[in-house]
Amino acid sequence: MLRSALLGFCLMLTVLLNGQLPPRAGPPPGGRGGVLEGPLVRIATPGAGSEGIWVRIAPPGKARYAEGAPVVVHVPGGLQAGGLVTAPARLGDFGFVDVVFLFPGGESGPPLEGRPRRSGGAYDLRGPVSVRALADVIAFAAGRTRSLEGKTIQDYVPGMRVLSGEVGVIGWSLGGTTIAAALGLHGKELRGLKWYASHESPYGEGVIDGEFGTQAQPSRFYDPETSTLDLTRLRYGKDLPVTLMGKPIPPAAALHGALFLDGNDNGTFEPESDFLFSGIFLPGPPPKVHYSPMLIRAAIEKKLFGAHWPAHIATLKEAEECWAIRDGVTNIPAAVKNLPELAVLIFAGLRDHVQDTADHLHIRLQYDGFQKAGVRWVRLNPDANYVEWVTRRKPGPAIQNPAGAKFDRHTIRAALLPAPPGGPATPEALAAAVCELADRTRKGEWSATLKAVLFPQAPRPENERPVFRP
Repeated sequence: MLRSALLGFCLMLTVLLNGQLPPRAGPPPGGRGGVLEGPLVRIATPGAGSEGIWVRIAPPGKARYAEGAPVVVHVPGGLQAGGLVTAPARLGDFGFVDVVFLFPGGESGPPLEGRPRRSGGAYDLRGPVSVRALADVIAFAAGRTRSLEGKTIQDYVPGMRVLSGEVGVIGWSLGGTTIAAALGLHGKELRGLKWYASHESPYGEGVIDGEFGTQAQPSRFYDPETSTLDLTRLRYGKDLPVTLMGKPIPPAAALHGALFLDGNDNGTFEPESDFLFSGIFLPGPPPKVHYSPMLIRAAIEKKLFGAHWPAHIATLKEAEECWAIRDGVTNIPAAVKNLPELAVLIFAGLRDHVQDTADHLHIRLQYDGFQKAGVRWVRLNPDANYVEWVTRRKPGPAIQNPAGAKFDRHTIRAALLPAPPGGPATPEALAAAVCELADRTRKGEWSATLKAVLFPQAPRPENERPVFRP
């Protein structure tokens, strides 16, 4: 019963955190819906027992460089347990070896090659077990470990050299904060990892669950001019259902007692004037909602729970432990220390795929966090030359932010990419980011901007203009 409830919860999160895409989202480059083909292998990780976890290695038709093909590991968004069939952008079309995987406890969904695939262990919704597993996938991609068959990643790509010393990761949405945790906690083991590309990842406590407002549930209580959330009207409604961004979560629909902001100060939750908080729901046992430590501290200060703490709400200590591994920001300093050669490129659009803060708080927290930690190179949005090269058309207007530039809540909007048709679709933007990072790594070129694409003859999809969804 718990397993089915967890799968239902993950499906709901997939729809909420990945399904509400604005018009920016288009088909992945390559024209085949991002379908990946290649060997399915199993690798060891502590949380998956003797079964290990499933990994797909999808080699390109042609390597990006004469010397071979770099590797990119895709880390999925939402809180779902990954997949083995598709990727939001198929980078094999640009000469990369694509790697996708199932976290411990994850299932492949439709049968693959005649049977379903399931990684060993239990899924902990991007907790310590998931983070450890991601680190082990990266280590395998970097040629540092072998599969359960005793083979390296090179052994699964005959006839083409795998550049396992030039590995990168894409954090699709929430995948970015999972990467931060893996690099912060286990980065010393991952010295083959050279770069990290982020897709509007929700850095910062309270961002994953939309405490500052989302496209689906805007909040008038967050002030983008000061980057503060007004908690003076924080209340606890003991009869309110526990939800995720306004939607019921099985089996949490049966749980009642939630925090909310009382806009008209009448003590009763009313959707028109108030804001219902979600929290991260972990099914347990026992099932609990983990609000951000910020909210829990405010609730304690206001004595909202009275003499008896609700059994279904995580304590401050539990909330701090939950968010420390999932907020991204906490792990940035250790990630940079562990990987001094790491380069970071953050994609962000004018209209985020989930978040709704006008000052793009989560983007600034990520960008500023890496910058303050002393990362060797960080850039907001890919080079305009690479955007043009990937899309085969001039971007309009072209956004060209120098690496290492500084932004605040007022200037950041001018640095963000517009949606199509003026800007690239999300898969195109991430393809441009990945190609730039890999090419810079190969050339050792870390200037603030580029005058041209470094490897203009590298493979790219033949379709000249992708068709965008309305």
